[in-house]
Formats: sequence, structure tokens, C-alpha cells
Amino acid sequence: MNYTVGVDIGGTFTDCVAMDEQGAITIGKALSTPLDFSQGAILAVRDAANNLGLRDEEELLTSTRLFFHACTIGDNTLITRAGAKTGLITTKGFGDTLLIMRGRNSDGLTESEVFHVSAQTKPEPIIPRSLIEEVTERIDYKGSIWIDLDTEEAGQIIDKLIAQGVESVAVSLLWSVTNDSHEKALAQLIKKLAPNIFLSLSSDVAPYLGEYERTATTAFNAYIGPKISSYLDNLQGVLKDKGLQREPLIMQSYGGVLGVKASSKNAVGTIESGPAAGVVGSQFMGNLMGIPNILATDMGGTTFKVSVICDGKVEKDYKPVLLRYLIYSTKIWVESIGAGGGSIAWVEPTTGLLKVGPDGAGARPGPVCYGLGGETPTVTDADLVLGYLDATYFLGGAMPLDRAGARHGIESEVGKRLSLPVEEAAWGIHEVVNENMASAIRMYVAEKGGDFTSP
Repeated sequence: MNYTVGVDIGGTFTDCVAMDEQGAITIGKALSTPLDFSQGAILAVRDAANNLGLRDEEELLTSTRLFFHACTIGDNTLITRAGAKTGLITTKGFGDTLLIMRGRNSDGLTESEVFHVSAQTKPEPIIPRSLIEEVTERIDYKGSIWIDLDTEEAGQIIDKLIAQGVESVAVSLLWSVTNDSHEKALAQLIKKLAPNIFLSLSSDVAPYLGEYERTATTAFNAYIGPKISSYLDNLQGVLKDKGLQREPLIMQSYGGVLGVKASSKNAVGTIESGPAAGVVGSQFMGNLMGIPNILATDMGGTTFKVSVICDGKVEKDYKPVLLRYLIYSTKIWVESIGAGGGSIAWVEPTTGLLKVGPDGAGARPGPVCYGLGGETPTVTDADLVLGYLDATYFLGGAMPLDRAGARHGIESEVGKRLSLPVEEAAWGIHEVVNENMASAIRMYVAEKGGDFTSP
């Protein structure tokens, strides 16, 4: 029997789906392992293998003809600002392009935030000015070389960045979209002087007009690239050792897949790839059922995501906003808010209002009821107290939940502060997170001008 296997790593759980030649589907699930996400992937595959009645994950992977994978490594790296120390090399005179942006501060802000102009500030630079270097060279819009690349100066710049401890370098030269010879020459020089440094060229990552967006895309790619590359190489090695004979195919945010090497080179394309897979799946189901207009949602452990399918077509975003930067990376349109099963419930000190999210408990320590050291109540704890979850059959019975712990967490952090019984406090958490999700749906669908009130 041959199988097609898909694995999706989320903030709390890692899911596996195995489909045999007849189309029968078997699922597996395991807690995500933030210190090494590949281990969570293997555990999920092992659970699916057990559910299939196979000996272990090796028996399943040996029989796997296609292995698809979506991960949140890039997303989490950006959210936590845990990317590589990145340097940027650009054309002399254009070192401030990334910092000036489009001369406005409103990209990525909500409508209410845009109104408060006096309170607006630019986002934290993904690459600080101290790590941005300018090199002498000039190519015009026709691709003609006016000033040759100063290789001696370039070598000094690279040595300077290396001395500052950069782990990754982004190269974005003016008009490389019409002639990338100077970027290629810089790349060769960097590989010679620092062969272990991750390299991202704008002519490879975003060969489009618009120096700011092109530079921002290249910078983000360089920032998350080392972690994506390291993770995917490690995952491929682990899967191969476990019997997988094919290269894993990595989900991309535009809805397709790429191999490990291509995904590492174009790391920015993996951001929000998991939700993109869900939207493509929703479109497929809609086509089968003859439903052209679909509101697709995804509630995970950390976030709640919204997307739409209009007239059978997936909505695309060709210039998405990433940490308030405009980038060039075609992706399926997905909007997210901090509302998931692991979203933390808390009482705002100044107003005394109950809030849920955006911070989440993650896989570890996770919700209080997991019994892994979590002390702050979450949506999952509230659902357990309200009876929406079966404490004895969570994760197929493999992970019993601590109802008493959940009650204590809600009582101490929410109930006492609002003078409410535990059940009412839990219901309040349930209502707040539901309203947060409903509001997100109303707002984002209205932005797209969609009408999903009738079939």
C-alpha cells in the first residue's frame, strides 16, 4: 500500500494526514516541539502510523510516495523577532530606502490606528541602519552599466559586515531587475569571503519594479532564510533516515509546493503557507459541492484566520504587508487575529475588562489543563470547564486534561478579579473570543466587498 502524507506544524499541535491508494484518510496528531519542530512532525506521523495499524512511522514513510509539509517556522521567527542577524548591501546613495519606506506610516495599521496620526511611528527596522552598507555601482533602467561594481570596496564592505557578526546578507541593487550582473558578482564575492553566510539576492527573490518593496522582500527573505533552511535540511535528513525515499514538498503561501532547496532559497514564500493549504482545500471542496462563494476560517492554537473564495476563485494578495512592510510575494489572501485555543484570557488592569489574546500559551507550557506547567487560563481551559471538551478523550485519549487545574486557573486569574463564579468566567472567555472572531470575519469580508449571506 502506498500513501500520500501531509504534515502541518502549528503553534500548539502538529497534524498529520495519510491517504492510501483508495482515498481512505487517517489522521495523526502530536504536540508541537518548538525546540526542534521536526520531532513533532515525526511524532504526528507515528500517531498516524499507529492509527493505520502499522508497526511504526518508518513503515509508513517507507511506503509514502508523496510527502507534503507546511510549517510556521517563518511566521514564528518574524513574530518573535528571532531571525538571523542580517546585513544589507545596496547601491551607493540608496541606503535609507528600507527605512524611508513609501514615506508613510499607515501600511499594516487598523482604521482606528490610522486616524491617530500623531501617535504613528515607523515599524522597527528588520535590518538596522548600522548593518546597511552602500557599494559603488550604477546600472540604468535600460540595464546599461554606467559605473562598474567596485569590487575592492565591496570586499571591504563584506569584511565589515562579517566583523559585525552578520549571519545572513541581503543584496538589493538599483535596477537589478534589468541587469543582475552586479548582484551576481557580489554574490560570488560573498561566497568566496564568507561561504557559510546565507545569501539573498533581490534579482532572485523579487525581480520586480519598486526598489522599496523589492528591498524589503529580500531583507525578510534573508532574515528568516537561515532558520527555514536549517529546519528543512534537518527535517529532510530525519525523514530520509526514517525511510522516506522522496524529497519533501513544502507548501507555499501562493497555494503551490516547492522542493526543499527552492523553499530555502525563497524562504519568504513559506510564510502563512499552512492557512494557504486550508484555503486551497476549501476551494476544492466547494467545486465538488457546487458552492462558488466560501468563507474559509481556521482556528488554531494561537491564531484565527479568515479568507474568502469568490465565484470559485481564491483571493490573492500580490503586495502583502509583513510587519508593516510592503513586500512582493504572491500569496493567498489570509487575515489573522490572535484568537486560538491557546489564547490567554486576562483582565485589563485599567478598565477591568475581560480580554482574550493576542498572546498565546503555545505548546509549552500550553493551557493550564495540559498539565505541562501553564498557569494562565486559555480558551481551551474555558471550553473544558464548559463541557465542550472531553477530559478523558483529548487527543484520542492519549492526553487526559486537568479539569481541576483549568477551573483553578480561570478562578484565580479571571473569576476573582471580576467577582464571577468559575462557570460564568469561563462563559465570558468563550463569548469574548467568539465575538473577536465574528468581528474579524465581518471586518475582513467587508473589506473584500463580499456577500456570503446566501448560498
